[in-house]
Amino acid sequence: MRSGWDNRAQWAFFDIGPHGSDHQHDDCFHRSVSLGTRDFLVDSGRFSYKPGGYRDYYRGPRAHNLLMIDGAPALRPPDEVDTPLPVTALQDNHRAFFEAEQVFKGNGLKGRGSILHRRAVAYTSGKHWIVRDSLDLYGNHDVEVFWHFHPDCEVRKEGLFISTEFIEGSNLAIVPILPEGWKVELFKGVEEPEIQG
Repeated sequence: MRSGWDNRAQWAFFDIGPHGSDHQHDDCFHRSVSLGTRDFLVDSGRFSYKPGGYRDYYRGPRAHNLLMIDGAPALRPPDEVDTPLPVTALQDNHRAFFEAEQVFKGNGLKGRGSILHRRAVAYTSGKHWIVRDSLDLYGNHDVEVFWHFHPDCEVRKEGLFISTEFIEGSNLAIVPILPEGWKVELFKGVEEPEIQG
């Protein structure tokens, strides 16, 4: 999703493709966002190929802008496909809309079937993105939504409102439309009990 090609253009990426055949990350439904020449929401990249906690974190779901349910990521999409995945993709010069769905494993011992997650991203060129996550599930579950800002971003939290604080240029804010039941926490460089930042 892109508003243009100049140095003030907005750009976003929404990963709704196959898992991949090499250098895979658990990043299905990840979103990256850049405004002008500045990156705001970013992919973790690859820190190290050396086995261990950091390699696992950077390849894993907690290092990407997605959601997890009950501490687990969605089931992986296929590594490769011969036909397009079932996604909705509509785009013109001023608007874009993308939607896909993924499945989280259920728990048969607790009488819980699999969970269906749909993520839709709507973009109005030059203005904003709306991300809608909807879940088909039964019972109580813990839902975690991750947004990773570029390390150069100074981020502040005011209630459930999160925004960057650049004096010059663009800023990005994340505002929940349905605020009930959310707890917002900021992490930077956390290593215990698990890596997060």
